[in-house]
Amino acid sequence: MRIFFFFTFILILNGCATIEVAKGVSKVSSSIETSVKKIAGKNEKEEEIEEKEEESINENISLEEKVSAVKKEKEIVEVEKTRQKKVVKKQKEVIKINFVGKTINEIYMRLGDPNLFRLDGNTQTMRFDSDTCRLFLFFNSTIPMPQVNYFEMRDEKGNLIKEKVNIENCYKKFDLS
Repeated sequence: MRIFFFFTFILILNGCATIEVAKGVSKVSSSIETSVKKIAGKNEKEEEIEEKEEESINENISLEEKVSAVKKEKEIVEVEKTRQKKVVKKQKEVIKINFVGKTINEIYMRLGDPNLFRLDGNTQTMRFDSDTCRLFLFFNSTIPMPQVNYFEMRDEKGNLIKEKVNIENCYKKFDLS
């Protein structure tokens, strides 16, 4: 019987000890959690301050860079415009029929129904497709009888046709001879 009391006493002491240890561990873990949150909060605030400083520096630098980038882009666009004007001028020289000034009815009689007819504001567009090229006709729709103001030929990928041979081939595809 003494042994039974002895083991019971030891079990009770061990049980109380584990409860005390558990309480201590929970206090320590909550203390560590609070400390970590404080440190993390400070780090986040420091990161926000650093980001704001970097943004203000980047804004000053990027403003100058943006201005120069816009100038470069504008130059590129101007060069591309002049290049395209030269190509279209070459197309007009090669093509035997000049579409400029033709009415929609004249175009229908000559080419038939377009593959695409589109109205955008004051401009009507007709597109005629062949296997290898596209003929675009642009009309001024502000006048009672819209007339072609501009036309161009492009390949199936949408690039202006530059070579005389390809322009002539496209011309033949539409049976414009």
